[in-house]
Amino acid sequence: MNPAVEPTRKGFLQVFTAWILEDDLPFTTGESTGLQRVFDYLKIQFKLPSDTTVRNVLDNIMETLRRNVIKELTVCILISYSHDVWTNRQMIFSFAGTLAHWIDDDWKLVERLIDFKHLDTKEHVGHYAAKAFVKSASSRGGLNKISIIKIILKAKLSLRETDFTF
Repeated sequence: MNPAVEPTRKGFLQVFTAWILEDDLPFTTGESTGLQRVFDYLKIQFKLPSDTTVRNVLDNIMETLRRNVIKELTVCILISYSHDVWTNRQMIFSFAGTLAHWIDDDWKLVERLIDFKHLDTKEHVGHYAAKAFVKSASSRGGLNKISIIKIILKAKLSLRETDFTF
């Protein structure tokens, strides 16, 4: 921590929540009487957060990160997406993750996790998975920047409407 920076309640909550995640601690850690004794002894001015506060701070952090990724996606020209699905043997839990990849202005590969979700009943199968991907990509933008779609759209523009069905 930078001693020149004056601690704030918001900053404390963000650092506390990051600690909870990094050390895989329960969201209820701030409700510990032992930790409260340590805070009282050190005369720390901030009130320890409840599990609900930790969850809300985490939601705010995630929303800020999501907005930052969306900003990044708006400035890149072409995006490559990779998508994978994981499931357990009993098919009880299925998850899908999507990464966006692009080259920045300094010719460096940029990769961002843009979606990770629990799959609904049929979303791990064929066209249902494609629909889920399109819905997710449409909500954050960048769907029009997929390389192959750009190539198809350019080809479509150069052909007469009757020659190409899209």
